[in-house]
Amino acid sequence: MRLEYSALLLVIACCACSRQRDPDASQLEQAAVGRAVSVWRDRFDPVWQYAHAHCADPASLGASLSTDIKRRIRQVLHTSTANACDRLRDAPETTSIAINDNAATVIVHTADARPASALQFSLSNAAGNWTVQNVAASDAGSLSAIYDASQTGSGDGRIEPAYSRWIPHGAAPWAITHILSYGQSLSQGFFNKPVLSTGQRYTSLRFAGGVRVQNGVQVEGPALSYRNFVPLTETRFDTEAETPTSGTLDMTMQLIEQENLQDHSTLPYRFLGSAPGEGAMDVDELSPPGPFYSNLVRDITEARRLAAAEGKTYGVGAVTWTQGESDDAIDTPIPDYVAKLRHLRSDIDHDVKAITGQSADVEMIAYQLATHRSFGQPFPHTALALLEASHEDPHIHLAVPMYLFRYVDGRHTDNESSQWLGAYYGLVLKRVLIDHETWTPLEPTSWRREGDVATLLFKVPVPPLRWDTTQVAGNTNYGFMLRLPSGQPLPIRSVSIVGPDRVQITADGAIPAGTEVEYAFEGQGFAGNRFGPRGNLRDSQGDAIQFDNGRELKRMDNWCVIFHEQL
Repeated sequence: MRLEYSALLLVIACCACSRQRDPDASQLEQAAVGRAVSVWRDRFDPVWQYAHAHCADPASLGASLSTDIKRRIRQVLHTSTANACDRLRDAPETTSIAINDNAATVIVHTADARPASALQFSLSNAAGNWTVQNVAASDAGSLSAIYDASQTGSGDGRIEPAYSRWIPHGAAPWAITHILSYGQSLSQGFFNKPVLSTGQRYTSLRFAGGVRVQNGVQVEGPALSYRNFVPLTETRFDTEAETPTSGTLDMTMQLIEQENLQDHSTLPYRFLGSAPGEGAMDVDELSPPGPFYSNLVRDITEARRLAAAEGKTYGVGAVTWTQGESDDAIDTPIPDYVAKLRHLRSDIDHDVKAITGQSADVEMIAYQLATHRSFGQPFPHTALALLEASHEDPHIHLAVPMYLFRYVDGRHTDNESSQWLGAYYGLVLKRVLIDHETWTPLEPTSWRREGDVATLLFKVPVPPLRWDTTQVAGNTNYGFMLRLPSGQPLPIRSVSIVGPDRVQITADGAIPAGTEVEYAFEGQGFAGNRFGPRGNLRDSQGDAIQFDNGRELKRMDNWCVIFHEQL
């Protein structure tokens, strides 16, 4: 990304050189200004530093075109993901230089592959030596000063907090940032043999007693099980194997490296994963004062102790919530489940803050189960309750509906799906904990009814909408159903995507007021991406983001949540 590597990353154009001089002298002066900007970026721009270290090898420039073509072909075939250098090449910077006597202005557009961004440098020339005096960063037209050479407050000219807001930290809040996988059997990896995550690919940790340390406690007691941190790997105990934990933290770290251009080996923080849940438990049994909530509290207490012994800061960033099947089995009403889940998150938040002293709220990242048919339920109460809870509580985030995964018995996924589910948790974790973004899944936001046509407008994280009958076997009308106020189905003539964020349903007759649209309620069989309730609507996020599980790349499209809307 250096200015002198213009063939790869920059197009330098002199937009306004006001002094009249011979072309050679003008070019030499522009080069001197460019070198001064490079010196500043070598010191203060971490993305520039990354690009120079990893992407701007002059020896590789000749092969860059063929490599890019091959990568794009793989991407079209959905077998590849963009890495950090790909992102920088796909969004090249353009630079303009204006020189006026002993002053110069340099504007770098699309700075560091950030869309709608720019860096504006003001330089001065003293005795033929160009130096950067001021730097401002622009994002979508808003200009903020991030550097002033005359400012002595920071010691090196950086203007805080504007400078820190500008650089892409990709930083977790604490040196040991704990993510807990809580819930019932799917959070514990039931029937997910064999273990897939047998080695640690980044720097994540677990307790010595295992990812489900409560199992270790049964075998060797708490002292040995909580004696220290070790690299995170999945562990087997009886019928329990691959939990979503490793997938969660691997995906988060993958995105930190790709999107924030960080090297995991040099980061000043590490993630800690543990899975303190218990199979076949309803939400009450996993809430205080239930018998299994104490496992979660013990994990937090012991982690804080070990972090303190290492002299490191510690906090809990999020709890992933993989639970709901037992509440489907006992037919917990939607309002009751929503209230209980919100109360549980609040209890976890309260206890975490009491133990750790942190002020940051604990986030909860949930799945949306799709196994109601396995429990004899025609209506997906708990799935809809999880969606409702994510609407009511800003700290509960719905990551993914479960109908896109492979099930082994109508109630439990296989090991690859458990790891992939974890990756969806990890993507949302990256967005809310690292990027500080508001997460919204693929879901409808409004509708319009005219005669025999209903048009649904969706919140689409990465447009456009797509039908996918490969990952999820095609369902009747792609999973959509119309139900009259009487409760009887209204036949559908066609379902079409009519825009990047719109789906149009044409009924076999006028659609009366009060008709409900249902999605992913029905399907032959019990559960999963081939049989059972499911839908075929997704966005296009997988074109750019795929989870690298060490064996293959898995598309990370956002699939439409299970929902019903009254028209």
